[in-house]
Amino acid sequence: MHKLADNIDLYPGQFHLLMFLQENNGSSQKEIADISCVSKPTITVTLSGMEQQGLIKKEKDGNDRRITRIYLTAKGKEIAQNISAIHDNLSQEFFRNFSQEEQLLLRRFLLQIRNNLMEIKDKDITKLWPEEK
Repeated sequence: MHKLADNIDLYPGQFHLLMFLQENNGSSQKEIADISCVSKPTITVTLSGMEQQGLIKKEKDGNDRRITRIYLTAKGKEIAQNISAIHDNLSQEFFRNFSQEEQLLLRRFLLQIRNNLMEIKDKDITKLWPEEK
């Protein structure tokens, strides 16, 4: 996917944000940072680059001017649709020789790994280091 992103002049982080915004257009900058597990300053820099490329537009929330909402532009929507099509084709290749049951089982395992990692994120990571002998 990163190689494909290079062909359409996107950084890997931008690629994932376009996909997220395709499904969650109008999300706040804070929501995007939270779901991405990326710091707010990093998201700000990434979104600014995407705005300069004409992929997104930022607008203040109508009810709360402290909130900035992020919307895909026509160009951003077009690229996101192309990326979705590429993603669908790749998914078919990834799972070509998997049964439906195997695909569901793999998804369940991967979600459990993600949940485990999210729990670790909230713990003191130094406790995971092996004890010295």
